[in-house]
Amino acid sequence: MDEILNELRKIRKDLDEQRNTIEKSSEKITAQVTQNVNNILEEKFKLLDENYKNLEAKFENQEKRLYFLEKEARKNNIIFFGIKETETSYSQLENNMINFIEKHFSQEINHRDLQEVKRIGKKGEKPRPITVKFTTLGTKLQIIKKKKMLQNTDFYINEDFPQHILEKRKELQKQIKIEREKGNYATIRYDKLIIRPNNAHTVGNKKRILPTSPNDIDSTRTTQAPPSHMKNILNTETKNKKHLPSRLVTEEDYDQNPPEKKTTNCIKNSNQNILYITTYNVRTLSTYSRLLELTECFKNINSDITGLSEIRKLGNKIEEHDEFIFYYIGETPGLYGVGFLVKKHLKRHIISFTGLSQRVALLRMKINNLELSIIQVYAPTETSNEEELEAFYKSIDKAIQLSDKNIIAMGDFNAKIGQTDPNEIATGNHGYGDRNCRGKRLIDFAHENNFAIMNTFFKKNNKQRWTWRSPNGKIKNEIDYILTNLQRNINNIQVLNVTYPSDHRPVRATLNILPKTKSRCKFNQCPRSQLKNEKEVQIYKQMLNNNTANLQEKWREESTVQDLYDDITNALDTSLRKAHEVSHTTNQGKNQALSARTHTLIQRRQELQKIKPKSRAMKNELKALYKLISKLINLDYKTHRTKVIEKHLNTANSVKKAYKELRTHKVWIEELKDNTINTQNRAEILKIATKFYKNLYSAPDNNCETELPNTHTAEERAIIDESEVTKGIKSLKMEKSPGPDGLTNEVIKFGCEYLTKPLTQLFNQILRTSYTPRQWSESDIILLYKKGDPNNINNYRPISLLPSLYKLFSSIIEKKLKEKTEKYQPIEQAGFRRGFSTIDHIHSLEMLIEKYQEFKRPIYIVFIDYQKAFDSLFHSAIWKTLLSQEVPLDYIKTLKKIYNNSTSRVKLETTGPPIKIGRGVRQGDPLSPTIFIAVLEAIFEKLKWEEFGIQINGRRLSHLRFADDIVLLSESPSQLQVMVNTLQEESRKAGLEINLSKTNIMTNHNEIPIYLEKSPLTYVKAYIYLGKQVSFNQLNNDLEIDRRVNMTWKKFWSLKEILKGEMAIRMKTKVMNTCLIPTLTYACQTWKFTTKVKTKITTCQRSMERSILKIKKIQKIRHTHIRQKTKATDALSHSQKLKLRWAGHVARLNDKRWTKETTLWTGPLGQRRRGRPNARWVDDIIRVAGTQWSRVAENREHWSFLEEAFTFHGEGSC
Repeated sequence: MDEILNELRKIRKDLDEQRNTIEKSSEKITAQVTQNVNNILEEKFKLLDENYKNLEAKFENQEKRLYFLEKEARKNNIIFFGIKETETSYSQLENNMINFIEKHFSQEINHRDLQEVKRIGKKGEKPRPITVKFTTLGTKLQIIKKKKMLQNTDFYINEDFPQHILEKRKELQKQIKIEREKGNYATIRYDKLIIRPNNAHTVGNKKRILPTSPNDIDSTRTTQAPPSHMKNILNTETKNKKHLPSRLVTEEDYDQNPPEKKTTNCIKNSNQNILYITTYNVRTLSTYSRLLELTECFKNINSDITGLSEIRKLGNKIEEHDEFIFYYIGETPGLYGVGFLVKKHLKRHIISFTGLSQRVALLRMKINNLELSIIQVYAPTETSNEEELEAFYKSIDKAIQLSDKNIIAMGDFNAKIGQTDPNEIATGNHGYGDRNCRGKRLIDFAHENNFAIMNTFFKKNNKQRWTWRSPNGKIKNEIDYILTNLQRNINNIQVLNVTYPSDHRPVRATLNILPKTKSRCKFNQCPRSQLKNEKEVQIYKQMLNNNTANLQEKWREESTVQDLYDDITNALDTSLRKAHEVSHTTNQGKNQALSARTHTLIQRRQELQKIKPKSRAMKNELKALYKLISKLINLDYKTHRTKVIEKHLNTANSVKKAYKELRTHKVWIEELKDNTINTQNRAEILKIATKFYKNLYSAPDNNCETELPNTHTAEERAIIDESEVTKGIKSLKMEKSPGPDGLTNEVIKFGCEYLTKPLTQLFNQILRTSYTPRQWSESDIILLYKKGDPNNINNYRPISLLPSLYKLFSSIIEKKLKEKTEKYQPIEQAGFRRGFSTIDHIHSLEMLIEKYQEFKRPIYIVFIDYQKAFDSLFHSAIWKTLLSQEVPLDYIKTLKKIYNNSTSRVKLETTGPPIKIGRGVRQGDPLSPTIFIAVLEAIFEKLKWEEFGIQINGRRLSHLRFADDIVLLSESPSQLQVMVNTLQEESRKAGLEINLSKTNIMTNHNEIPIYLEKSPLTYVKAYIYLGKQVSFNQLNNDLEIDRRVNMTWKKFWSLKEILKGEMAIRMKTKVMNTCLIPTLTYACQTWKFTTKVKTKITTCQRSMERSILKIKKIQKIRHTHIRQKTKATDALSHSQKLKLRWAGHVARLNDKRWTKETTLWTGPLGQRRRGRPNARWVDDIIRVAGTQWSRVAENREHWSFLEEAFTFHGEGSC
């Protein structure tokens, strides 16, 4: 028992020991856990404390940033008080503010000087204040200085401060009083009190005049040179310079320290005498959308002349856009290229553009009295070899030789000048970075030519010096420079920040030019622009009705023709002016391509570009905006073009009108040849053209004056009734260029019902008195390039731009003249005649060739070409011809009056001096074609060729005429020689001269020489006559089809934007039917439809349809399925129908036309060759209609039923 108790005691003791051990271990664990938790908490609190301190610092920095941003945002603001609320729109408020500032502050400003205008506060009884944000700080300070001018008025102004700044300024006012009582100078600058001893504050004449900065949005600063009238003060008081404080200049402010090494003495800085010249590496302008983006980015930047590097655009062209002149030269696809953008207001100052190479271009200008040459360059990169670099500098040397005395050479030189050496004459004190070997070469070049590298003469912060940065943004170099020998005229060099996707930044020079001299330019005082909308049209009609109502009462018997004409044009001018004034329509330009969304994003990009420093989110957003905006501009421009094309296709089925509306520029004549020397000088080009047409239109020495009868019978009296005038007005074509008076056809057409009576009275008085308005004898000549060497003035067609009222009168007279002259025209003439076409003579010539080939008989054909036919006619020949063809005397006298006083001016980008028109008919005049073919008939009437030519069914065919395109025909070369000689002799009497170089002969026999004044005419194997190739080759029909197919494919790819784009298939089909098929099937009425020909036509159209639908031939989709989608007109069936209809038309002719005579003629006497005969034109017609097809064709209904049979094979084959 005791043993059990002892064991139990031991167990109890062990349990107590274990319990104590456990308690002790739990205490240790608890202490350890507590320690660990405390340590963890302590670490976390430390992190939180650090985060809190960081947040506190960030918050403080953010507050500072907001402080400066708010200060910057309100820096250019002024608040105007007391101005009544009369405006109803933002534009009116803006106009009111401009007028208010000009009236009360005598400060001239424009809309570009105002960035934002708005009223603040809730609308009540009192007028709300107006906050005006100016684009420049200088403009704001000038107005603040004139604050006292508002004394004794109900108006006052204050600077714009945040509320907490206003409260702080109020508190500081008390301290200002105390300090001023002490005799100290005290003032408040923003929220700080500035106190100085009174002797330290110097004022008066030593204070600098604050200049007006350019209206740009870039966040850069400029260095302002001292005005000329301050020159003596700065020279005599140089001690003051050391008192200027050393300070940083805030962005968009001016650096008030002029260049230290060399001062610039220049003319007083004013906007009228300042020229902004910029150079910029744009990285590419190969597409129009890139050019659109560039102009959008430069919209608010002052740059009169912008030199461009790395354009990457092929060609050497001068393009005139709505707002600028664009010149470029490029030779390597996708590389290099330089050019210029010149603002339109400098257009008349341009002397020449010269492209020396794809790396160097020269612009010469004369502005006032300053002759200036600007050389734009793009130097080879560091990876290029020394040969390329030397060739580049040789090109610049050549440009310098062609330049004037005053030169600016600028661009991407791919050279680093680095820190400058005081011993270098060409550089100033302010370099950037390190110099490389290319930089040393550039300095040597500057020394050789006495150029100053202007980038180094103006002290700038390093952030405002670099012009290129690497793709990763870590490396920044200054490699774009402006060099000049006009150092004293350069006020400032400035690196601009623009929101354009390029790794370069623009560099701009501010050039002081000589004061302008007043020119004696003529200004058009009347608004001649087109009526832009329906509202203007209605106002115009209403005003014209009022203005013309009193004309009949005003006119008296003694009123002259000039009085009547002036009254009518004044009525038109007054009505137009009133319509524009009431409508307040602004000219929005031709192509408003960018959408509102794109404009908003561009604005956002500009805002982000200004903010500094930028957060990571801002940088990412800016990067995304650059990519997005480029894509959206491309998309917007593409959408805009699509809408315009679809509009014109739906309304007029016209691609031509669509492209006319989408035309963004017109191309200048780049250079012209004077004797053997090419000139690019703009004044010389105009002089060459004027001299050429002055000689061309000069009256001949042997030109005898034609005396007209003084009397005529009553039946001859010409009278124009109102119905003729109304019909003439309604037939006027829209969108035609006006004459020198600027009146368009639209202006006359819209006012038809009000103009008919006064115009009828005017026209009849002109015919009665034979007096014409002096304006009708004036015209402008524009030049249209034809083909050949574009540097040869002979290869341009002169078109006379005549007054619209004259063209209306002329079109009415032309119809009356034709009634008289038409009966004198023979069937050989098919030009400018109703019922005739080019197919008449093409068909006749093809029939002759076919039948002479079949019977192996010789035939000689001469294709006559007159040199400047319309421009060479003697006026005496015109009056003699019209008299002989019984044209009423009133018409002849009136026309003679116009032609005797006729003058014209060559109009290129500028207009030349007037030249007297002593010969020729004016191309562009509705009367000219009728007059020309009448004179041509008078010439041929004197030739007496009754026994010459080819005998066809007892009649002689000696020639064919289509206007001035003449074909002489004969079986004998000797007879043809006589015909050429006599034609030349008689033509000269009327002023016409045969062109030896373009007059050719074609024959199927021996090539016996035929001479024109001892010079042999050229024999050819084929000739393009009226747009169709004719030849004695047996394969001529197939060759012509191949030619038409090639031309159709060229047309197809010229319309690639439509046919290969994303337009609806319906639109593409419309273009195919109206553009491609007519091109393919021109003159198909004269074709021989062999199996081979049918295959070629069908294959061509199917290939185009597959290309339109983007279907590959390998996909093996049936043509019937494709045709169901396109629903296009079948070209083969269409051409066969045209041939059958033409055959029926020829068979039904009853005017003894040679078209029918040659078709039904069996052919000349001769022997056919052995073997299978060649295909004839009539073969496929005979297969359907029989050998008596000409009789069958007389029944129109029966003949039309044959169309299905005639085209059946064609449809089956497709």
